Amino acid sequence: MPSSQFGPLGNLRVFGVKADSQWQGMLLARATGHYTRLGQLGRELVYLSYVESAPWNWEEPAIGQEPRYKGVGSQLVELAARWSQQLGFGGRLGLHAIPQAEDFYRRRCGMTDLGPDPDPNYRGMHYFEFIEDQVNKFLKG
Repeated sequence: MPSSQFGPLGNLRVFGVKADSQWQGMLLARATGHYTRLGQLGRELVYLSYVESAPWNWEEPAIGQEPRYKGVGSQLVELAARWSQQLGFGGRLGLHAIPQAEDFYRRRCGMTDLGPDPDPNYRGMHYFEFIEDQVNKFLKG
């Protein structure tokens, strides 16, 4: 894919959500080198290398912590999905999730959990993917 398709910033993007002069969450995405494992195999997707919501935005029932800002992770995933659409990838996304985030991607986002990745570099992390139908449902939701 020609680098001009990505614009002057290249194939990487950092998305962030800021409120009250503080960063509430960040996401790092890459638009090259990753391909679908669902649907039509081998189509390009945007890979999410890093997604994090600030600790004060986590719900922690064990200590009675309510998130200061809800929906930060969902907003970040939405930004990445819209970038994927702009690139002509149909909103397709892929990522490896840390165990405590698996439920978020599975239930909140509606991504498909393809189970533990056998690649030893991912240490058994579950691989998740969004295909077009799922993305459209997520973005409407």
